[in-house]
Amino acid sequence: RAALPHDSVYDPSTRTVRLTAVRGEHAPFHLVVTTHGLPFPNVRVQMSPLSCDGHPLPAENCELFYEHLLDVYAPTGAHGRAGYWPDPLVPLTRPFTVPGTGRHDVPRNQPVWVDLFVPRDQRPGLYLGEVQVTCEGVSLGSVHVELTVVDVTLPEARNFPGHVGYYENHIARMHGLEPDSEAFRRVFKSYLELLFD
Repeated sequence: RAALPHDSVYDPSTRTVRLTAVRGEHAPFHLVVTTHGLPFPNVRVQMSPLSCDGHPLPAENCELFYEHLLDVYAPTGAHGRAGYWPDPLVPLTRPFTVPGTGRHDVPRNQPVWVDLFVPRDQRPGLYLGEVQVTCEGVSLGSVHVELTVVDVTLPEARNFPGHVGYYENHIARMHGLEPDSEAFRRVFKSYLELLFD
């Protein structure tokens, strides 16, 4: 859904991300590292442990992902556009570089996906932590994280049908194929195999 001005999770006045989750739920957010002109080499993003009155959210329940930018050459619909889009989430296991643009007035953004998972037995309450960003060992900044865990637990099994909407004509168009061609049927089969894997 589109983000509305009143439902942003980030408060720039306090540099705080505020999230709410139930037990058994993921609470993700984007962190964007921006450079103006010069590249940022050896960037590290680290999440401190979150805790509530001495009760930690286990460190293994916080995962960081580098959002690889794909060059989309054809819009995928009425609201799409050509250009760079973040799509594959690559586990962030080492430092990365934010390439420079060579111009101070042209920024370059590199998003990082931060995924917090709340275990089913997590104590409800307000958990506090921080994300630190460094470049070559020098701090670029930090963001406070507040995660409110609500006293509700999601069931382990999903008891309702799911739907993944993708349409043959869209897939054919994105691959430059005719929908009734043998080449398209091979491509479409690979989509179905991926879906059922």
